[in-house]
Amino acid sequence: ASENYTLYNVEIVGEELRVRAPVRAKGEIVGWVGVARPLTAVAEGVSQARWGVGEGSEVAVDFGG
Repeated sequence: ASENYTLYNVEIVGEELRVRAPVRAKGEIVGWVGVARPLTAVAEGVSQARWGVGEGSEVAVDFGG
């Protein structure tokens, strides 16, 4: 991704992980888009990715979207 993701783009609210990114048109920010996932789904996705990498195969992770 071309964006510089920082802690300002990510927050934990209650039991959710929330991430947002700017939407640009002609170089100007015209809005924001975001996604939120339960922390349990994120933790499960990370575990799946670790197992997949350990097996040396391609990894496709479903974060429950």
